[in-house]
Amino acid sequence: MNSLSLVLDSLLTWLAHGLLGANWWQILLYTFVTTHITIVSVTVFGVEDSENEAGAMQDALTVFGEANGIDIVYVGRRDFEQQINAQ
Repeated sequence: MNSLSLVLDSLLTWLAHGLLGANWWQILLYTFVTTHITIVSVTVFGVEDSENEAGAMQDALTVFGEANGIDIVYVGRRDFEQQINAQ
């Protein structure tokens, strides 16, 4: 019975405080930093693959990306639905 209570106590402590015992502000800071790192670059897939259409789409996305501090790359392919499933 004592070992079962020790296991349950350890489990509840881990659930309440996590593996590292971080404070709420440390978890929030970690979340903001990792979210920012993953949002810095975005790839957009679409069907416009001719040089004119894809170039115009990339230009529009570049303007938006520069205004928001994001690097956006446009990839145009007619089979983009299969490419999305492969990504």
